[in-house]
Amino acid sequence: MSNKPLYNSDIEQAVLNYFLNYGSCLHIAKVSADWFYDRRNRRIFDIIKSLQEKGVVVEPLIVVEAFEAKYNDSESVLISIIAAKVPVQDIEYSVDKLEDFYKRREVYLASQKLMDRISDLTTKTQDILIEFDAGIENAVNQDIKVVNSTSIVAMRQESLEERKKAKIVKTGYKDLDRYIIQGFHKGNISVIAGRPGMGKSTLKLNILSKLGVNGFGAIDFCMDDDDVVELDRLNSMRTRIPLKEILTSKEWEDNDPRYTKLMEDVDTIKHWNMSIIHFPGITMAQSVNIIRKYKRTKPLDVVFYDLFDNLSDIDLENPNRIKKKLRELKDFANMLDVHICLIVQIRRMGRMKKIEDWRPTMEDLKDSGAFEEVSRLVLLLFRPKYYDKHNINDDIEIIIAKQNNGPTGSVFLDFDETILRMSDKQRELY
Repeated sequence: MSNKPLYNSDIEQAVLNYFLNYGSCLHIAKVSADWFYDRRNRRIFDIIKSLQEKGVVVEPLIVVEAFEAKYNDSESVLISIIAAKVPVQDIEYSVDKLEDFYKRREVYLASQKLMDRISDLTTKTQDILIEFDAGIENAVNQDIKVVNSTSIVAMRQESLEERKKAKIVKTGYKDLDRYIIQGFHKGNISVIAGRPGMGKSTLKLNILSKLGVNGFGAIDFCMDDDDVVELDRLNSMRTRIPLKEILTSKEWEDNDPRYTKLMEDVDTIKHWNMSIIHFPGITMAQSVNIIRKYKRTKPLDVVFYDLFDNLSDIDLENPNRIKKKLRELKDFANMLDVHICLIVQIRRMGRMKKIEDWRPTMEDLKDSGAFEEVSRLVLLLFRPKYYDKHNINDDIEIIIAKQNNGPTGSVFLDFDETILRMSDKQRELY
């Protein structure tokens, strides 16, 4: 090819290592086997991608077994790739470099063909230049497709048919669902944000309950409270037994009717398609693995991250990294056909003269530009009684601060803090 090889074995092994050890599907869809110059690496990548497309867990030993079965060969390079670790944060750089080397090789091959054509004196110079331009364009912009009007019409018809068949994932609150045009639309990201103690996780649990009742699948990643605490709160909300009483249930008599009521509710919840996963310090790649495994056995509609701020690979002091992670999550939501709802903390503010001054806005979100760019829906919470305990207003205001292709405004729910229950402004049945 040239005196300097247009590939880097360390880069190729770094990318393969990431897919082997972290099982992430966020980047693998972008990568092509052709990007690998080394034939062994191309084969390993083909194995990884085919396993993932079949829904098989991508783990080093499984890849080794599949490699041996297909090629009847146990290559030492597999051991070196599995053993050599590469920091997770290097994956974006490695994938970009892998693609860059591939495009350079394609440009080089195109130029070699040009040299052969130049030597052919029967070919017109103008034709050679046209062919060269086309070759370079194809090498650099292989992913760009031109769609004609006929294809656009067919695509539009297909999308309208899919929309007819699609089941809208609603919050279960009538006024809120009238505002949110497409519900928790799959492939998109929403945000529920509020100051500490405002009711973010409580609203999440109320929505989670309604999703369970209506037969939707949901995963609740809890980075703070464990699954026992989440179930205590969920039981209180559903049975109307005050949370304070449930937390002291050790003192109940064996025949206490509250215990019977709790167990009946637990028996109902166990039939839902719902998982509460307590995993402090979880990374995005780890959560991706869990969701992929879950989807192999059960349908999944909504994934909650509570709190998004507590993902261990989120650097709150680095706005560019937050934006990059949000974009990855958006790609991931689209790839796995789920809706992702992020529970996000709004920073505390100094003392205000009026309660109304505490009402949050998009600007109160740390790095609000990143959330506004990536999220389709942003809900901000405000509760006057949170700031004034003597206030008789038990409402919680859900401010629809952003909604793509939909209205913004406010929806008010009744909030009973003793049982953590949020309900429409008229009596409702769970």
